[in-house]
Amino acid sequence: MYEIGYLGKWETVPPLIAAIYERDFETLKQLLENGENLNQEVRLCQWITIYPIETAVYMNDKEMIETLLNYGANPKLPHTPLFETAIRYCEPQIAKMFAYQAEKLHRQQKFRLYECIGWANRPENIAVLEDAGITIKEFGGMALRIAVLEKNFDYVTLLLEKGVDVNFCEKDSVFAEGETAVSIAASRGHFDVVKQLVAYGADVTICDQYGNRPYNEAIRADFKEIAEYVKNLEPKEWHEESQRDAILAHYKMPRDMVKYIKTQPLRIEFPQYEHVKWVEFYPYMELREMKWKGREMLSLVSEMHNYYCLVVWNPRTRKLCGLDVEHGKLIPMCGWTSFIEDPGKWLNKMVFWET
Repeated sequence: MYEIGYLGKWETVPPLIAAIYERDFETLKQLLENGENLNQEVRLCQWITIYPIETAVYMNDKEMIETLLNYGANPKLPHTPLFETAIRYCEPQIAKMFAYQAEKLHRQQKFRLYECIGWANRPENIAVLEDAGITIKEFGGMALRIAVLEKNFDYVTLLLEKGVDVNFCEKDSVFAEGETAVSIAASRGHFDVVKQLVAYGADVTICDQYGNRPYNEAIRADFKEIAEYVKNLEPKEWHEESQRDAILAHYKMPRDMVKYIKTQPLRIEFPQYEHVKWVEFYPYMELREMKWKGREMLSLVSEMHNYYCLVVWNPRTRKLCGLDVEHGKLIPMCGWTSFIEDPGKWLNKMVFWET
């Protein structure tokens, strides 16, 4: 059985790859003398190809790598740089062989290198990255969030001890809303990690792009102990209604809207409608302040039946709107009075962009 990195397992592979995998230097030499090309992709199956030198790097085989290079293998591949593969699968001595490729990596690739170390449990290669100018402080933030998400708490500790940016909150394909590591830990009930991140300077007041912060996430997931801990780290005025009134004043919510959210049941059901049958508002003290494309808005709804779509108050138009996050579409609806008379009508139109 041939197992090559994360690519998969095969009962048989082409002769050139088999010779490299099995460290059969004599067969390798014969194949090359017979015209095999070291710089041409070899097909392992219908969907997967590999360059011969990649195989040696996946195998963490320094002697074979050096042999292939001496035979003329080109270490510059058109897809994943060998430096990235070596960081994930090889000892530092081999990773250093390709460290010169760091100069050509774009920013996202540099972030990914620290994720590779976490996935493969290769902390010894951190020094290789640091020596190449790819520092934990600048490029370890995404790996920190991934480590919290995947419960790789040893790596969380290592990154913190080595000076990672604990408040890193850039958006990426996994964390599209710009969450911080402490917000992720709070949302998943990792209380010890929350306290550890705070001890290293995590700012619990940082919100993601939709106004969610660690306290909100802990409340939503019903982690009461975490919520209380984080609450005590936040400004006291955030939890006093009179101060909250002042903070939200510039959103120009109608008085009857404020009164409703403060005093009426937050869940409204309308089973007569086909697609959306209920909606639940945030409590007044937990309304989310957010920005979307430079516009300040309030996110009003914690959950809606059957669909993920934000319902927001737009102070510029003084209307409720739907915000389809996936498609980046703001869907105007109506004022508060019209909405609350028949919320089911408006929400069932909104999910099909009909309002």
